Amino acid sequence: MGSPIPQSPTNVDLSRMAVGRAVSAAHTRRWCDDLNFLRARVVACVGGSVPSGVGDESGAVYIRIPYHHTPGVIALRVEVTLRAGANNQTGYITVSSSEGTTWILHNGLDGSRPLIAPSGFRAFHTFSGVLDISGHSDVLEVITLKIDPISSAKIECSRFIVEEIALADTAVIDYPTSEPGINAAWPIAPAGQLIEGDAAEADGYAKVLSELENARYRTRRHCQWAHIEYDPASPYLSTSGIKCTTVAASWGSFTNIDGSLQLQARELYSGTADKYTVWIRYLCSVGGKLRIGVTPVGGSTTNTDVTLSASSVWATATVSSIDIPATGTNAEVEISLQGQVNTAGSLYIANFALIGKQD
Repeated sequence: MGSPIPQSPTNVDLSRMAVGRAVSAAHTRRWCDDLNFLRARVVACVGGSVPSGVGDESGAVYIRIPYHHTPGVIALRVEVTLRAGANNQTGYITVSSSEGTTWILHNGLDGSRPLIAPSGFRAFHTFSGVLDISGHSDVLEVITLKIDPISSAKIECSRFIVEEIALADTAVIDYPTSEPGINAAWPIAPAGQLIEGDAAEADGYAKVLSELENARYRTRRHCQWAHIEYDPASPYLSTSGIKCTTVAASWGSFTNIDGSLQLQARELYSGTADKYTVWIRYLCSVGGKLRIGVTPVGGSTTNTDVTLSASSVWATATVSSIDIPATGTNAEVEISLQGQVNTAGSLYIANFALIGKQD
């Protein structure tokens, strides 16, 4: 049987935790419980999209959300909500992962059968599924929602959500190198021994320090906005209802793009900036640049220019690492975007994401 994970952290007086003083089993048990909470309960809300609608039966459309999973997490919850319309809008809804798609529960989100949007008496239909990611590698992957309408009216998608599922217990005693947390029963008398142990074992202070580091930097933050990737020929690409998705950049100069992000940086190590990977989904047949402005509240802006190669289909651009400083007021930071095209044309952004990458 697995060890249960606390549903909340303990209420502990940190002043009692002092270097050079004797360590007790009670202190150690609190550390174990709190680290188990941080490693197994505090998981990532990966991202979501609230699109204004999708296309008709002329072709499928996509929403893509990048994701780097937390070690120990074994499942993702995905949710798709369809909105009521004038007709019984029908289509195939398929959610997949670039690291492989194995369902624990799909509820039709595997594309095996058409799903019908509500009409009349119900405003929304919500379909939820659970993806098995236990075998996924420790790499950035992409969760893709494909909406393929088959009815004459366009399907109205109201929401797409991806989030990690917290663990209720941990089997760290049986699997000390793969399960998150620590054996919380280790320090309890009469069998308990306050030992150094090893990070590869379930017990010991070496394991406490190892899990402290895992809790500090391997539970990655995901900050992003995501929208629909319309086909370049689709009439919906340039409609006013999707301004956040399709922003034209002026030729020869940088133009502001609606869609800034506000976040609070974490100074995980003294004097060190918070680090993130940048993931961009764009469409620009003439090529251009995306300028990312990082402005600590009360400080000056640092710009990073990302070259976007010319592409007549939706493409991906990345920045391996960007610094988010914790020097602003309350460590608050604003991330702004500007676009530039190489020749007369348009730049469209469907996703801009920051994913924690603290080494």
